[in-house]
Amino acid sequence: MLTIRQENKNDYEEVYNVIKTAFETAEHSDGNEQDLVVALRKSDNFIPELSLVAVMDNKKEVIILLITSFYVSI
Repeated sequence: MLTIRQENKNDYEEVYNVIKTAFETAEHSDGNEQDLVVALRKSDNFIPELSLVAVMDNKKEVIILLITSFYVSI
């Protein structure tokens, strides 16, 4: 069963590693995507309620969804 829940601080290390691994072989990557996620969490615009992880059968996270707000100045 797939469960989607809000990310918590206990997830941060695994999320970091999943993102790093996911982008290691990406054609267009600067190798710092996992650090961008860390920076987004520290941002004033970060919305924790929109930072989600999906867990399959109460095991490790299998899908990461990290969403933050953005600001547009017109």
